[in-house]
Amino acid sequence: MTSATEAFFEGLARRAHEPLLEKVSGCVRVDLDRGKSVDHWFVTIRRGDVTVEREGGEPSTVFYAPAPVFEKMAAGEMNAMAALLRGEAAASGDLELAVLLQRLLPGPPTSTGPRNLARSAAANPDNVKRGHPRVSAGYPTSHGLTVDPTAARAEER
Repeated sequence: MTSATEAFFEGLARRAHEPLLEKVSGCVRVDLDRGKSVDHWFVTIRRGDVTVEREGGEPSTVFYAPAPVFEKMAAGEMNAMAALLRGEAAASGDLELAVLLQRLLPGPPTSTGPRNLARSAAANPDNVKRGHPRVSAGYPTSHGLTVDPTAARAEER
């Protein structure tokens, strides 16, 4: 059975070109601590072209995490930036690349971020017509709808 970590890196390698990274060049070495050993994954980016290898040259950024922690990140169960802030992971070097790595990781399947709200509204346009509290005036999305980031908090009250 393939782990979420292996699936993430294999999927990234299959994409070969990532539009999000078109203005970026560098190498991120991801170090996964397995206790008695450390697995290395090298993600090399050249203006959006991405290669993933198990060996590589000098990295611009090193992202370190215990293997079980990164497994959760690769499965969309944990946010890499939150893990950095909690001290569960570490990064050194060009931190912009560490932030971009986070953006390549999957988000949680039950996410209610602006993209998912916009998709939901696009799938059910009646939500917009009825003045659905989670899709209203706010900031624009890629679907042309706008999302109010405060609506979710208002619903919780």
